[in-house]
Amino acid sequence: MPCLHTVFWVACAVFFFAPLFAVTLYSLWFREHVVLYAPLRLIPSPPLSPRRDTSSDGLPSGSTAPDPTFTSTRSPLPTGPPAAVKLTVEDDEDLQHHASALQGVDFGVALKGLAFVGLLVCSYAVLRAVVVASGARCAPKSLPSNFNDVTVLTARGLTVFMLGNVQRFRILPLGAQAGAVLALFTVLSQFGPRVMLSGDPGQDWVLVGLTILLLVGLLALLLTHHLLVAHQLGKTCFYLFLGAFLGVVAVHAAAAAVPFIRVHLHHYYFTWVAAHFLRFDTVASRTAQVYCVAVMIHGLTLFGAGPVFS
Repeated sequence: MPCLHTVFWVACAVFFFAPLFAVTLYSLWFREHVVLYAPLRLIPSPPLSPRRDTSSDGLPSGSTAPDPTFTSTRSPLPTGPPAAVKLTVEDDEDLQHHASALQGVDFGVALKGLAFVGLLVCSYAVLRAVVVASGARCAPKSLPSNFNDVTVLTARGLTVFMLGNVQRFRILPLGAQAGAVLALFTVLSQFGPRVMLSGDPGQDWVLVGLTILLLVGLLALLLTHHLLVAHQLGKTCFYLFLGAFLGVVAVHAAAAAVPFIRVHLHHYYFTWVAAHFLRFDTVASRTAQVYCVAVMIHGLTLFGAGPVFS
């Protein structure tokens, strides 16, 4: 039976992650980071105009001096200070205050952020209702617990939207893609064995090892692709991206090294952190971010916002 569980889990994992592996290899193989982002850095400078030779009198060679006896028929240009232009501005301090406050606000991005939050909340409500009605495996929740998890999902979703560049998506296609991944992951997680990466006793360590191997391989491919994209965008972007990634890894590694701190990387938390880095407009980055958003919704909906550090 353990062997069957292992084989079943491997088959499910390959089926679920195969599209993500495929698009990442596609982006690397066809060097999508060069195709999309090379024009941002490799813009050719305009050619310098050739220097014209001038004659001894300061005129370009081949030209003649103007005839002093020639009289223009055009009216002379007006001289003196320019005429004052009278501008009328409504003397309303409240109107001016609101106009200055709204200056620079991108209402399209703000509305898309609200639509993204609505997508997260609706996905939570629908998935929670389906899971409870079907008697699927999930953590029991009271009404306050559900409200708390919705607020956590909203807050974390807003950070992903702002820092993860989610505004490059259109909300309806994003909802359709995330919904498909969410439904598939929910079905596979209900029938497959439960794998805990926190080192709990009684685990099937073969499954744990295969899970770690699969995730490390996928993360290595995605990280390579994103570092290439960041490097294509310039040294500043590259060092910011690499520094932020190494900083996040160092904080969690330092916490795990403390003897009295227990670190449990819930899948909602892991995918939430990863979604911030999947911000580029490539096929691999967009697909990986859809996966992360879907898995984050799944974790918070079924099991809640469990503590990561305890």
